[in-house]
Formats: sequence, C-alpha cells, structure tokens
Amino acid sequence: MSKSKLIVGLVAVGLAVSAQAAVSITGGQIAPLRNSSGNIISAGTLGLLVIDQSSNGLLNAANTVLSANSFIGGGTDDLIVSTYLATDISGSGDIGFDFSGATINVTGNTSAGDALYFVWFPTLTASAVGTTVGGGVSYGAFTSAVKDASSDIAWVVAPDGQNVAIYAISGALGGDPALTNSQATASLTTTGGVVIPEPSSFAALAGLAAVGMAASRRRRSA
Repeated sequence: MSKSKLIVGLVAVGLAVSAQAAVSITGGQIAPLRNSSGNIISAGTLGLLVIDQSSNGLLNAANTVLSANSFIGGGTDDLIVSTYLATDISGSGDIGFDFSGATINVTGNTSAGDALYFVWFPTLTASAVGTTVGGGVSYGAFTSAVKDASSDIAWVVAPDGQNVAIYAISGALGGDPALTNSQATASLTTTGGVVIPEPSSFAALAGLAAVGMAASRRRRSA
C-alpha cells in the first residue's frame, strides 16, 4: 500500500471515530426531590433525563410518551435521553435519581450547550414506562445554569467526546445548597393530556364506531 493511501485511510478512521464520539456522564445525581406538597418523593418514582435541544424551556409534559428517544409533550425538541427510577441516594432518606452512565450523542439536533433537564413524576412508577401522560399529572422539572459544587459542568450538554459529572445535590450530600429544595419541587401539572389507547383497544373502538354508523343509517332510512 502506498504512503498516500495509508494516510487517507488513517484520516478516514479518525473521522469515523470522531463522528461516533459522545458525551459520557460518568457521575450524575439529583437529590432530594419533592412532590407538590413539598414532601420528599418515594423510591421508585419515575424520572427522565431530557435535552432541551432549542434551549427554550420545556413543553408541558402532557402527551409525553415515557420512553427514551421520545419528546416531552409530543413536541420535536425536548428529547428524552433515558428513564430512571428514584433511589435513596445517601441511605438516609434523600430520595433522588442517579443517572450516572448516561450517554448523550452530540449529533442531529443535539449540540454542545443545549440545556439539560431532569423531569420527575411523583405519582408515576415503573409501570408507566412506555405509556402516554394524560392531563392532571403532577411533575417537576429541574435545570440550572449554575455549576453544582460537585460538578464539572452546569446542566448543559458538554462538548462531544467529554466525560463529565453533573450533580444537583443538597449540601448534606456534598453539593451546593443553593441548587436544592426550592427549585426541586414538583409544582407543575399536565394540562390537556390525551391518553392514547393501547393497540388492543383499537379493535374495540372500531367496532363501536361501526355499530354507531349502522344505527345512524337505519335512522336515516326509516
């Protein structure tokens, strides 16, 4: 093989590796989190790590499909990275989420600097994963442009290829007291949500519609 072909090959390999790079969250925690009454949430509460790809704030969470690679509110720019279940972070009742190990692909509409949010639903658990959020459901959403004392970066997407730690934890857990409690309450409620029927329900709905049409025809013919 000629030297020029070897160089071209190495460059191509380098570009391919670079294109596949991603941001790795080597350490990620948020705790404690609270419900709309100000009480710490229960272990097993459902939460989402979300990228606000336009950094314009999140849509209302109604109509969100609770799964990775879906979008908050059925929109097109608040991308769900993954789902998580709340745990006791400290072993002393500080319930929150550990999203260490999350991977963010800086590609497509996701760019370095996009805001990161953690969204949680105090009344939802693992059984809600994959379902669609209806109306009247309480939820909280946290982000911060301030770097927690334990973090490498604020709540934003890091440049491609970096390994970072992102936290929002209480002073008792070694974090920044300014980032906890007052901002970490589920004071939002979904509005106008429509629960999408399961596939098994479609046949039943279609049958009801057919019965209704037949009855309507009979009334007109009479």
